[in-house]
Amino acid sequence: MSARTHPVQTIAELRAERHARTFTQSQIPHCPHVQRLSEEGYNPHQIAHMTRRPIIDIRLILAGIEEAKARAEKEARKAAHRRRA
Repeated sequence: MSARTHPVQTIAELRAERHARTFTQSQIPHCPHVQRLSEEGYNPHQIAHMTRRPIIDIRLILAGIEEAKARAEKEARKAAHRRRA
């Protein structure tokens, strides 16, 4: 099985792509299994097939998870810096 790499889309691009569908720009759909399946090594297409959700939803969820992780790390760094000061 060959591993194909897809260009990473920003959350804004994913939201723009998803704009014509059900969710508003401020909403990220929630599916509890997506993060677990992603951590187990499944790609977005496999996750979409297993969860029976559109691939764009899966990509949007994963982008939202990554954005939340980055935001949490940034907040942790800020808090640590404030404690040192």
